[in-house]
Amino acid sequence: MTRVVIAGGGLVGRMTALQLAQSEAVTSVQIFDPNPVTSTEANALDVRSTALSAGTLNELVRLGISAQQLDAQPISGIHVSASQHFGGIALQAQEINQTHFGAVVENHKLLNALSRQIASEPTIQAGRVAAISKFAVVENGIQLETSLGDKQEAKLLVIADGAKSQLLKQAGIAVDNTDYQQLALVFNVALKKPHQGVARERFADGKPLALLPLTQQRYAAVWCVSPERAKSLIALSEDAFIERFEAAATLRFGGVAEIGKIASFPVAAQQAQELFRRGVAVIGNAAHTLHPVAGQGFNLCVRDGAKLASALEAYAWPQSYSSLTHWHQAVHQDQALVFNACDQLVRSFAVPSRFASVARSSAMLTLASLPVLREEFLLRAAGLHPTQQGLSL
Repeated sequence: MTRVVIAGGGLVGRMTALQLAQSEAVTSVQIFDPNPVTSTEANALDVRSTALSAGTLNELVRLGISAQQLDAQPISGIHVSASQHFGGIALQAQEINQTHFGAVVENHKLLNALSRQIASEPTIQAGRVAAISKFAVVENGIQLETSLGDKQEAKLLVIADGAKSQLLKQAGIAVDNTDYQQLALVFNVALKKPHQGVARERFADGKPLALLPLTQQRYAAVWCVSPERAKSLIALSEDAFIERFEAAATLRFGGVAEIGKIASFPVAAQQAQELFRRGVAVIGNAAHTLHPVAGQGFNLCVRDGAKLASALEAYAWPQSYSSLTHWHQAVHQDQALVFNACDQLVRSFAVPSRFASVARSSAMLTLASLPVLREEFLLRAAGLHPTQQGLSL
């Protein structure tokens, strides 16, 4: 039996389970999670959400989950601008013959859709409330011990237990960390006028403010600021906070009618120095955590999972463990490009000099005016570039 065990039952772990279950090389998938995420519908202004590229939406459809099930808000356009820069860049999905770049879905709806699909897959066992406390490579695969004390065997262990992965530490896999010295304020706003499905990225004072369109005339906001400014903003009254937010976002669509609860978290990025060993693959936030500037983290994880399933099938796994080498080769370039692009974007706007400002303006003008470069950017934003396709190796 070619059995796969996944450590971690969050969005990435569940998505990967569905992808692996579609592979002819896999006969059984089991998910272990000591603290399984439960899906509860919150107030519309307090839900958290995820940006899905068009490529990710296509992959969900392939796995049996339609956009209608997700009740997602399509992203028809993207507007990028910066303070002290003239104008901005307006991008439309129609430019690449698409109706949308992707969509924004509330996390609880995505989790429910993945869970329903998992329940319909006879090869997937989910709901085991236990952690994988130990693992060792043996002749025929991986030997596991759970937090409940039982021992099991599998052909492959997929580590998807998050950015603070205990299994990575146990394996001795080092992680490279980048601290951006920023806090992200995360909240939803109800608007006075429709947003027309346009996502907005505004660089205010050198730090990004992302607005992702939600249904019901709402935006999901991720506002990155210095820790000192975050403290002062959170201490403001609701009206004063909205005033500061509207000024930073330069809202041109009628302003904010209401705001939800504000959460905050330190902004950091990390990369595992190794993505695989014999019988082990690292995926999700355990493998890489990105700056939230472009909202590409989950989409990158989806492509990693699709290519893992494809590699296992294409390279005679488990008879040949070279399939993991081929998988690493397939995902490495995509991961490096996305990680470096997010990192450089954040760093370039953080430089306050006039020379840097002129260089940024020139780069934005070049992107706006060169059709070939513009199309390349749009295809990557939608997750539809040939090098990103989930099932290509």
